[in-house]
Amino acid sequence: MTKFVFAGLFLSSLANAQTAPKAGTAAMPLQYVGEPKFVDHRQMDGQLRPIPGTQNRQILRANRSHPPETNRAGNTYNHAPMLAHWNGKFYVQYLAHEYQENGTPTETYLMSSADGKTWSAPSCTFPAIEVQPGQFTIAHQRMGFYVATDGRLLTLSFYGLPDNPNNGQGIGRAVREIYKDGRLGPIYFIRYNANSKIPQPARANWFPFYKTAPDTGFITACDELLNNKLMTQQWWEEDRSDDGFYALAGNDEFSAKGFCFFHRKDGKVVGLWKEAWAALSDDEGKTWSKPVVISSKPEGTAKEWGQRLDNGRYALVYNPSGTDERLPLAILTSDDGITFTNLRVVHGDIPPLRFAGRFKDIGAQYVRGIAEGNGNPPGDDLWVVYSVNKEDLWISKIPPEDQVKLVEKATYSFDDQPVGSEPVGWNTYQPYWGTVSVDEEKGNRFLLLQDEEPYDYAKAIRVFPETQKLTVQFTLLDYQNGHLEVDITDGAGRRPVRIYDHIAWNYLLANHGRGMPYLRRLDAQKDHTVRLDVDVASQTYSLTLNDEVILKKVPFFEPVSSVERLEFRTGPYRLTNAYSSDTLAPKDAGLPGADEKQARGNRYKIDSVIIDTAPVK
Repeated sequence: MTKFVFAGLFLSSLANAQTAPKAGTAAMPLQYVGEPKFVDHRQMDGQLRPIPGTQNRQILRANRSHPPETNRAGNTYNHAPMLAHWNGKFYVQYLAHEYQENGTPTETYLMSSADGKTWSAPSCTFPAIEVQPGQFTIAHQRMGFYVATDGRLLTLSFYGLPDNPNNGQGIGRAVREIYKDGRLGPIYFIRYNANSKIPQPARANWFPFYKTAPDTGFITACDELLNNKLMTQQWWEEDRSDDGFYALAGNDEFSAKGFCFFHRKDGKVVGLWKEAWAALSDDEGKTWSKPVVISSKPEGTAKEWGQRLDNGRYALVYNPSGTDERLPLAILTSDDGITFTNLRVVHGDIPPLRFAGRFKDIGAQYVRGIAEGNGNPPGDDLWVVYSVNKEDLWISKIPPEDQVKLVEKATYSFDDQPVGSEPVGWNTYQPYWGTVSVDEEKGNRFLLLQDEEPYDYAKAIRVFPETQKLTVQFTLLDYQNGHLEVDITDGAGRRPVRIYDHIAWNYLLANHGRGMPYLRRLDAQKDHTVRLDVDVASQTYSLTLNDEVILKKVPFFEPVSSVERLEFRTGPYRLTNAYSSDTLAPKDAGLPGADEKQARGNRYKIDSVIIDTAPVK
């Protein structure tokens, strides 16, 4: 009997293998075959490993009370950013409303930066239209930029109507040129919605049609865009016309929302949509294979971003979560754009939602990179922009996976790194009111971690080769107490070793098993050297402060099978993703003091970091 059961199982497996679609074909445009297969939704980072050297930076912090820091409207809903690189600058376009999604008016704003770090103040690029007295348009678009072959940069916005801006009944899509000196050209409509509730003669009262522009070069650039089927496929969601303009339309099953694309090495175009849909095109988007759901990768329902990288590899960035909370932001990589592996976290630090608002989902979400043809910044890094909790904007600079070399033993003194730069090879998390960079005093350079955030922290992580035996040493220069936490973690972020200073009493605390005893008082304005000797085999560690052993072979806080990261953080570890948005709260609701810097911020100067993954006894 057993033989027949095994034979049946073998034949069943063989039949499944023979009928399974081949990866890279229309039946399965891409597949995920890597590890892990699942994401732990209880943790903000999904318990995923990071790509070493990834830098995350907040470029827009929502502020209701002090709008000059963000924009003159004091908007606390900021979402759906787009990214381009042109004429030596980054450009970010995004949607904004006073406090909620699809509120009226929702307008399109623009920011720029020469280096991706320091950004211009936002400016309203496409102001709302007052359709009727007291009723304004809602901006909604999945495409923000287009660089024409003559070098012109166009920026676009869609003018939708309350309360459903992407149902096909909005006014139409508008366009204007961004000039090299930063000025903006006039606003024109580039395409009217065929099914709009607003009659076409009335629409001409607001902005003229692009064909009437006196600049023939601008008209040519717009014509070129209209003939680009890959770029304009991003418009379908708000347009939804059946006039033959779009090669692929949505239906009851396939929403056709959030389209992006990349070219494979064989010339085929891979199209990606929200909710894990994918399809192939052999003719630059004029026709498509039947869209299918890619079920082999951990589930995701928000926007995805696929891109071919400068080194010839491919990346897919998305939220591998089927829940309403869009976290973490993660990345898959591939050699051929077909078979993807190595699910890694890009952004796994989610602060609490500071401001109430309708449909403000939690998480780092609606990610966008630089579309093909829309520029290429220096270096091989992947740049992506996204919103966090639909109120702040962040940008990530992700190096190629093999660029940061993990070494068994190293000393990081920071003396060879430029002042003001992020520490090379470190993973950084830098809020708008925070700093993670190399600084200098009296000719000595060090790693500066500081923040004045009431609800967030600054963070620096150094990844090292996975090991079972570790020595870490670092010096806190000119110590000033605040709140600094230092963790040794494993690949999933479990923290067997935890130390921190008490914010009020200048005391050093460290775990003794699951307890956190007070150990020594840290004298202010003195240098303090901390050494950790970690032994996974015995599940113990020792702590030395200024050459005095104060903990010797004490138990871990939690068991691990290896360690691989050192983390410095200017705030308490966030335990879970248990946040929620009260969609019915009044527009002025939110966390107290969210618009004000901390009266006393955190400032730590870290130097002479030694990491040895093969210490000699």
